[in-house]
Amino acid sequence: MIRIHFDPLAEAELSEAVSHYDEISTELGDALLAETGRVVEQLLDFPLSVPIWKGKLRRRPLARFPYTLVYLIEEDLIFVVAVIHQARGPKHIAGRLDRLHRRGNPQGKSHT
Repeated sequence: MIRIHFDPLAEAELSEAVSHYDEISTELGDALLAETGRVVEQLLDFPLSVPIWKGKLRRRPLARFPYTLVYLIEEDLIFVVAVIHQARGPKHIAGRLDRLHRRGNPQGKSHT
């Protein structure tokens, strides 16, 4: 069974985005979480449905919000590296990718 993990920085990015939308309306924050949940479920059901973007990375934009999940697949694990605003470029996560390569094994919080 495939599992999904979020890098702690990806968790923080999602939390920050939800807080931003909660300030506008709690309904928007809830909608962002629901949208992210739908995307996670789709990735769990069809992990290879998103084409490779760079190296082993894949990116899956959210439909209703300007955020993208950047992830990689390692055997039975989907590892979400970042939840980035679409206005930010790949340089935003370059240091994080270097850290992952040095560490070798992605680890994070489980969301199964």
